Amino acid sequence: MKMKKIYTNSLISLLAVFTIVNNDLIAKEIDESAEIVHVANFQYTPNTSQVVSRTLMDTLIHGYDGWGSYFSMSPGDMMITVYRAETDGNLKAVNIPVAHWGSSSDDLTISIHKTSYPFNTNGDEYDQYSVNGAGWLGGYDEDNNGILELTGSNWIDGDGYYGNCNNTDMIDNNQDPLGTFSASSGPTGTPLKGLLWPDGSTAATLNPADHPDLNNGGGDNWIQLLDYGTEPTVAQGDYICVAVHYTGSGGDGSDPNVGFMHKQYDNRPWMSLKFYGIECGGTSGENGWHIRGVVFNFQLQVEYTSDRGPHFLESSANDHAYFNENIPIASRITDDNPSDGSAGVASATIYYSLDDWATEMTVSMSMESGTSTDGQWVGEIPAQSNGNSLSYYMEAEDVNGNSNSSPDYTIMLINGSARNALFINNSINYHSETIVDSYLSTLGVDVDYIDTKIADAPDLDLLREYSLIIEVTGDFFQLNISENIRQWYEDGNRRYVVCGQDYLWQFQPQSGQTFYYEESFAYDILGLTESFQEFYWNTNESSRLVALEDNFISGDLYELVQNGNYFLNYAPQYEQNHNNYIDGLVLGANAEPLINVYEGSFGWLEDGDPSSNIMPAGLYNESYGSKVIFFAFNPLGVNVYNSNSDPYYIQIGQSEYGLLQHAVEFMLPGVSADLSDENAFIGDTVWVDLDVSMTDDTSYFAFEGTFSGFDEGMEFLGFDTAGTLMGDAGWYYTFNTSDDTSEIYFAATGDEDVVADGTLLTLVFLATDVMEDFHVHLSNAVFNADMLPQVGSGSITVLALNYGDVNFNDNVQAYDASLILQYLMNYIEFDWAQERLADVTLDATISALDASVILQYIVELVDSLPYDDTSNALIATGNTWMEDMQVHIGQEYQLAVAMEEANNIYSIEGAIEFDPNAIQVNGLLWNQSFGNFFIEEESTDGLIRFVVAGINPVGGINELFKMNLEVLNGFTDATSINLINLRLNESSIIDLASSSEISQSVLSAEDEIPYQFTLHNNYPNPFNPETNIQFDIPQELPVKLAIYDLSGKEVNILVQDTFAPGKYKVMWNGKDQYGQPVSAGMYIYRIEAGNFRNTKKLILLK
Repeated sequence: MKMKKIYTNSLISLLAVFTIVNNDLIAKEIDESAEIVHVANFQYTPNTSQVVSRTLMDTLIHGYDGWGSYFSMSPGDMMITVYRAETDGNLKAVNIPVAHWGSSSDDLTISIHKTSYPFNTNGDEYDQYSVNGAGWLGGYDEDNNGILELTGSNWIDGDGYYGNCNNTDMIDNNQDPLGTFSASSGPTGTPLKGLLWPDGSTAATLNPADHPDLNNGGGDNWIQLLDYGTEPTVAQGDYICVAVHYTGSGGDGSDPNVGFMHKQYDNRPWMSLKFYGIECGGTSGENGWHIRGVVFNFQLQVEYTSDRGPHFLESSANDHAYFNENIPIASRITDDNPSDGSAGVASATIYYSLDDWATEMTVSMSMESGTSTDGQWVGEIPAQSNGNSLSYYMEAEDVNGNSNSSPDYTIMLINGSARNALFINNSINYHSETIVDSYLSTLGVDVDYIDTKIADAPDLDLLREYSLIIEVTGDFFQLNISENIRQWYEDGNRRYVVCGQDYLWQFQPQSGQTFYYEESFAYDILGLTESFQEFYWNTNESSRLVALEDNFISGDLYELVQNGNYFLNYAPQYEQNHNNYIDGLVLGANAEPLINVYEGSFGWLEDGDPSSNIMPAGLYNESYGSKVIFFAFNPLGVNVYNSNSDPYYIQIGQSEYGLLQHAVEFMLPGVSADLSDENAFIGDTVWVDLDVSMTDDTSYFAFEGTFSGFDEGMEFLGFDTAGTLMGDAGWYYTFNTSDDTSEIYFAATGDEDVVADGTLLTLVFLATDVMEDFHVHLSNAVFNADMLPQVGSGSITVLALNYGDVNFNDNVQAYDASLILQYLMNYIEFDWAQERLADVTLDATISALDASVILQYIVELVDSLPYDDTSNALIATGNTWMEDMQVHIGQEYQLAVAMEEANNIYSIEGAIEFDPNAIQVNGLLWNQSFGNFFIEEESTDGLIRFVVAGINPVGGINELFKMNLEVLNGFTDATSINLINLRLNESSIIDLASSSEISQSVLSAEDEIPYQFTLHNNYPNPFNPETNIQFDIPQELPVKLAIYDLSGKEVNILVQDTFAPGKYKVMWNGKDQYGQPVSAGMYIYRIEAGNFRNTKKLILLK
């Protein structure tokens, strides 16, 4: 459904003339290269005298809900905004409101085109994540001189071509966004590819004299298409664009820019492009076409002639929602049918996700009022208990099966005082909640998250849920929220951490020296008397910072800089891809500096200090019983660099030396209260501990708070203080529950102080229903009278207790028994739930007998699970033993694990232990009574582990299994083979069940010592697969006996050791030194013993 939404909602159709509300953005002077200019106290009033009659027409426009800033263009540039036709229709008029005219001789040429965008040459959408960078598509190269220009027919397609500027890569498989459709004629100065309008001989142009901008009383500039040709037709699904080309010269050059209202476009694909005609003027550092993440305020009037899907108007939902509260969604949904057929909304659905659409869930909507063609539809997203944000959109289908969907919306999920802090991303650049990880990467602090690009400014009631607020504004703030922050701060016992360059612009928007006075936020809260805003700092260069020795915030950074001989830089253009607007601060009497900055700027990261003048760039202040830390820059833009150091570069913002991490850590309360995570099954009693820890020896003698979040699936039974800090101190407590039992109000105190860390108290619940990752929260917590703790919620998971269903597929199968055997062999691991479900015999252990009982249940030998063996039907008996052996190197033997008094064996676990340098065990040959059992074996160096489980019991056997042994050259005098960790059914584990002592046997004839060296003929000969070779030595000597092929290549060494006088026999099994069988044929065996040498032949048959 999500993919469908992307394609059906590429544009929004609205039926009205729009008025922009004041969004309180404050004007800001920026450098000439900047494209976005914020408009002071902006309110857009359309010039209604130029609005054409609408009647049944619709206006194609992207999310026109308050633009408040303009995007500029220069001579030679072109801007386009793309729309997708909902159905067949005729284009009637185009509107180009101009926000700002520059020099008086500017001219704009307007055209409408079919576009290839948003598709590349493969027919796929451009990768929007690569677009998110420079977004360079290329352009036209008229004279092949490396300069991309709008005119000309030679499209530069990005296949290895680079401009003459920064050698930037273009986006792969790009193509001309103005399409591939040829047109026979068109106005001078506009591309002919894909041109739909104007199709007459006259160009459609705008100029400042006849079409004033918004600053001079202007408004809409509607052009009826019939005045410049015909009214083009469009088909359902066509991508079309409005193009505005700056064909004027820029006048006297005093202000060559022309600006248009724009807004951030958060849906995908992005629907606007800009052609940069100025050489090297684009964001990639090149000129030509670039995809933009905004939409320009261009509008198309269309008369549709075929049926289309429903439209979403006046959608409403809170921009934030509390945990454990349902989220109401409402929207006015209309439906028409331009072809005069039947119309009406048949159904509407809410699609929502907590994980960026990896998982999608749905809720049906119902019509609350109105009619099927114009009605109010409502739905409710279920309450959530975790996460930071929720994305949703709505989809509606009409009676004819046409569907359409709304834009994406985001709701911030918050937990209020049950979380440690509120993190407010108040930047003009939208970020997902992952921005919290960037700023606070080393802390792991639990915060609620609000983004003011999505949500309104947080109101005072919301702020008062928190004792700590972290506000980051990045490179420029989105909203001025200082008035609510001030009221919250003046409540006392608050902690405020704020950072961002140009943060002070909201209080007095100007560059240079600024003074602050009593009753101002900067003076009263931040502790400032003056600031130097963008006074000495070049926006495209870096600033040199100075950390302070022994400072509680930047002291660690000072040590890093000194020890590594680093340069400490503020380089946001290098780290964050935004300009440098760091401010210098003049502190009041009570404020303390945290970090300083040199006056001036420099170009490279290890340039020398730019001057000798230093000013604070960060401060700490206390007022109104609250604390504030302020950095006049973006902490993510800080690095240390020195090409001669190791490492030569560290990005400080996300490291353990990060300034914001240190500031937040300092501001966190000295006491924490965390609820434990618990897992249970339905019917279990659940104990949730409240664990308290102090950063120092602070004592407390009272506690109060509110517990919530357990109203579904958990029945509250009471508190348990036995053995807790509170119980040991003899505290008294009282509590009360809300009417719906969803909250518990708790208070406790005593005569004895508590100093130690540990469990303060325990909440006791009965698990009554299935819950996954449900949370119990603590809010409004206070120790003594004013100690506000960090709090952590407890996660509870309750599952249905289905014994034997180890793989959670709602069935008990042989596969579950197999998983148990794999678990016992350490092939896999079980989680807490699997460990409980696997113990079907209820003996608090997991054994092969559990696998056996599951198999018995499957074949109906056991009626139900779990199996309670009250009749001792599963008790097994049996004793094992092994004989001792005498062996010869190179020979193979068979050793049995004997058994006596064996009875009622359903399962066996154990291992064979041996010296792998002396003995090789070539598998276990199980007694045929275990032929129908599940058997798992694993052999590692010196250990063979096994588990065995079956349906029918085994008894009356005289052995468990035999082992095939091979005695290796590493064997010396003696070794042992041990049966260890033996468990029959669920009997006690026997660490050493039985053992066999293995010793070396020396062959001698009549116990006589040979009087001479002899190498005997092997027997049998020829042989297959084994033969014996005997040799005699009369004195102690090193002996080597080896096999060779007829070419003289050594095949295997049978003996290489020092031997006492005697007669010896070894066996050769027809294998080489690697254990691989050799081919049939004649071989030579040769003995070397001191000076004695002898060689004989043998024949291997196959």
